[in-house]
Amino acid sequence: MNINTALQKIGLDNKERQVYLALLKLGSGTVKSIAAEAKLKRPHVYNVLEDLEKKSLISRSPDSQKALYHAEHPRQLLRELNKSKQAITDILPELASVFGQHKAKPRVRLLEGVRGMEQIYEEILSHDKIDIIGNIKNVKPLFPKMVEKATKIATGKKQVFVRDLMTKDAEGLEYARQTLKDNHLIRFIPPNLNFAMDCSIYGDTVAMFSLRENLFVLVIENKDITDSFRSLYELAWAAGEEYTKKPLSNPG
Repeated sequence: MNINTALQKIGLDNKERQVYLALLKLGSGTVKSIAAEAKLKRPHVYNVLEDLEKKSLISRSPDSQKALYHAEHPRQLLRELNKSKQAITDILPELASVFGQHKAKPRVRLLEGVRGMEQIYEEILSHDKIDIIGNIKNVKPLFPKMVEKATKIATGKKQVFVRDLMTKDAEGLEYARQTLKDNHLIRFIPPNLNFAMDCSIYGDTVAMFSLRENLFVLVIENKDITDSFRSLYELAWAAGEEYTKKPLSNPG
């Protein structure tokens, strides 16, 4: 990740990034010298410097005849991020309370494309209890990094409990061989069932991924709906063929 991208991610807009990097390079300077280095017009730079000063990323010498600005050490970025993180942590219970007022009404999201689907896979993998049904053969070509991350989570020290119901094919068997542990159980769905989608149940949420031509994920957050899906999952799990790392016949 380059510097510009990183600064954008922490909330600096284009002009703020230009001015901040210009002042970092100069160390200190007047509005005129900073504007020249940033290749911006002076009226714009005045406003940006004021915003950066509010964010404690730069400081100003009040005693000089011409205002002289100084860049703070870049570690100040981390301090400001920690302040923001603490502020969010402080109000999180209150925000969660407001959010919970609408729990009875299902929250439905539709995210399209690889990026939107990866966002939901990341959301799923952040939970400590996940039920999955799907076809690793369809998922891996589209989301190799997500499969790799899921494998690391399944085989790592973090206690995440996962149940995987998957199609019994070469890819499924290999994934099962790599990831089966006490906290990652695997069963195979009957081979006569064609399961083209990927479905995950976690928390009070169900996520259904379409892996064919139109890539999208439908996410439903509602306890009653999720509990119903879990009941259906239990029926499918009971009917599945358990994988125990003993040699299993590979169909085809």
